Amino acid sequence: MKFALRLVGTLGVLAMLGCSSGPEPIAWGVDTCEQCRMILTDKRFGAELVDARGRAYKFDGVDELAKFLAAKAIEGKAYVTHGAEGALVPAEAAVYLSSPDIRSPMGGSLMAFADRAEAEAFAGEQGFKDLRWLSYREAVEVPSDAHR
Repeated sequence: MKFALRLVGTLGVLAMLGCSSGPEPIAWGVDTCEQCRMILTDKRFGAELVDARGRAYKFDGVDELAKFLAAKAIEGKAYVTHGAEGALVPAEAAVYLSSPDIRSPMGGSLMAFADRAEAEAFAGEQGFKDLRWLSYREAVEVPSDAHR
């Protein structure tokens, strides 16, 4: 009886872990964009949407996430990558830069950063012109061709 209770408890914990609502690491060079089907390679531009059931939809940029959200009635928690390592951060907490000088995979000219200081440092290093700051809501509501 004790063994059966332990087994049921262990299986319950494993089931809960399998339904994690957090982001799933992107397998760079393997995973493909849910929107355009390109292989995800540029760690500076990735995005992910995790739905209520825990399914992760991966994208090669915030612009592709925006197109997906406009076309599908899927709600979930969004994450974006920042920096050269491709770490995922909650999309609502990120800061976004839009500039014709940003060369994202699908030409959306949009890049996410973990915070404003990181974004300002990057923008200063690159010497961007015609730079716009966007909130997450603006980033996913602006059509991707408007970023150009």
